[in-house]
Amino acid sequence: MKILLYIAGLLTFSLSLSAQEKDWGRVSASIESQNHVYVDDAANNFYPSDQIYLDGSRYATNNYVKVDYYKGRLSSGLQLEGYFPTTIGYPMAQNKLSLSNLYVSWTDDDYSVTAGTFYEQLGSGLLFRSWEDRALGLNSALAGARGTYTYGDMLSVRAFAGVPRLDKILNPTDRNFFGLGLSKTLVAAGDVAFSLSDALGWNDFSLGLEASVLYKYEKFDDYLKDHGFNDSNIGWSARVNAETNGFYLKGEYVDAGRQFVNTFVDAARGDAQLIELGYPVVVAVNMIDAVEKKGDKIKRVKRSRRLKQTNRAHHKDVPDLFYDRR
Repeated sequence: MKILLYIAGLLTFSLSLSAQEKDWGRVSASIESQNHVYVDDAANNFYPSDQIYLDGSRYATNNYVKVDYYKGRLSSGLQLEGYFPTTIGYPMAQNKLSLSNLYVSWTDDDYSVTAGTFYEQLGSGLLFRSWEDRALGLNSALAGARGTYTYGDMLSVRAFAGVPRLDKILNPTDRNFFGLGLSKTLVAAGDVAFSLSDALGWNDFSLGLEASVLYKYEKFDDYLKDHGFNDSNIGWSARVNAETNGFYLKGEYVDAGRQFVNTFVDAARGDAQLIELGYPVVVAVNMIDAVEKKGDKIKRVKRSRRLKQTNRAHHKDVPDLFYDRR
């Protein structure tokens, strides 16, 4: 299918609101608009009038408005999404305006508390990651609560719990709390990072130990339970990070609990390992067995082994190995 893109728009801006005598805080806002005009393409048998999502129109637009407010240690914000209608190939199929993000947060010197929607990642993202990618139509933000605590540079602790957003807001019977389109899966996690080198006062060698645990509750029917699945699933990961004189080593082991290993029903424990060496070229070895954790869904991932070499200046620390990019 060939689609001719005639119009594309992107606008981002920010502003501050303050007074000479009194600080009213700061407001930051951004607007993004993706606009498509489709034309007939007889060579590839594509006609806009045949596309049910366009509803007889040749024009489609995806729109995002994000507003954040900051005052001292307090921050809050929201994001609105509008599709009139959605562009072809985008996973959101409804012509609607909805609230996709809403949060309030308090950040102190050594702790922070967040309520509403937020994004999180455990380690490199192999065990769990929630994120937004507008180009792909993904927004798996968690709706819940998060707390963090740090003790200098030596100790960092995080805990969060929430319900993931759905990739597709299609069914009005889903948990459309303020239009958020929440799933029926509960996710809770804890993460701790300890710097052994800071604790021992090492200056020329950095050594950090990290660990995470992830709990997920998802209601399965009796058929899947007969094939080894439980409503509750627990996964965990352990990580080590070392660096000295520009050379670094990262290692991570993940046990994701019971996962699909065949297309439909077979269950087995999923695990993965990640090893990275760099100076200054990064060599990464990833090993995955039957693992994928993405918000509210469990999907099949085939056994894989991957060796990657890349320049350290362009290396991305998040491999996204357990997430299908639809």
